Amino acid sequence: MRRLAASISKCALPPPRRLASIATRALPRRRLACYALGDKVPDTAAAAFIAPSASIVGSVDVADDASVWYNCTIRGDVAAISIGPRTNVQDGTVMHVDSDALG
Repeated sequence: MRRLAASISKCALPPPRRLASIATRALPRRRLACYALGDKVPDTAAAAFIAPSASIVGSVDVADDASVWYNCTIRGDVAAISIGPRTNVQDGTVMHVDSDALG
């Protein structure tokens, strides 16, 4: 155990980045995992936040100021799914509709 603690304490951490340098750098455009399924195409607002690891498939509408967080899957393959304005879909959520009977 002492060896492990000694080896951990010897690890050099990188110096923290300055906020100014982060703010002035151009951030890369995020790549979204949005997939069409036949004629069903996702519609995501420009003002919505969609995490890079989220998957949006089929007939899904994400409104302005909504957020879809990490590792979420929203599948609109059978029926449409609409995420309203200022709605927050938390990490790891799976959304799927199995019938269009009520819609």
